[in-house]
Amino acid sequence: MLEVEFGQLSDCGRTRQTNEDYLGWVLARTPAEARTRGWLFALADGVGGQNGGEVAARTAVESVLAGFREAPAGEPHAPLLVRLVQEANAKVFEAGLTAGPGGASMATTLVACALRFDRAAVAHVGDSRCYLVRRGRAQLLTRDHTVASEQVRLGLLSAREAAEVPTRHVLYPRRLGRG
Repeated sequence: MLEVEFGQLSDCGRTRQTNEDYLGWVLARTPAEARTRGWLFALADGVGGQNGGEVAARTAVESVLAGFREAPAGEPHAPLLVRLVQEANAKVFEAGLTAGPGGASMATTLVACALRFDRAAVAHVGDSRCYLVRRGRAQLLTRDHTVASEQVRLGLLSAREAAEVPTRHVLYPRRLGRG
């Protein structure tokens, strides 16, 4: 059975009083589960400045985890994650509508990584990142869905400039499964 080690650390940063991060996981408990379902790790970060970011983050992660547990054994992870993130988006939207005034604007970023055998599938929205850490080195696997990141991709900004520009955390909508 694949040996999986993980840790978690969350920090509210320098500008916020509260932390709107929420994380969760589904672990394979047996070799049979490892072969048919695998492992899932998910993290969401409520969008600061919006109402209910912590609710959005919790709703998104819990939706993804529940969907993973209920998915048919052996379902391919890549399309499964796309479906689960889309379902989580719908649940966050519904939660916002029922939260009352201002709730409809609640939002979150989300990153999920599913592992099975020697394969990893990642789905993400926003600027929550996924890294592969091997032999003490971290390799970024995702690209932020921010205005600054898109400007780097288009050659309008250097990576150094993007790290300092005011739009570095301004999210823009992306179609899931396309970068």
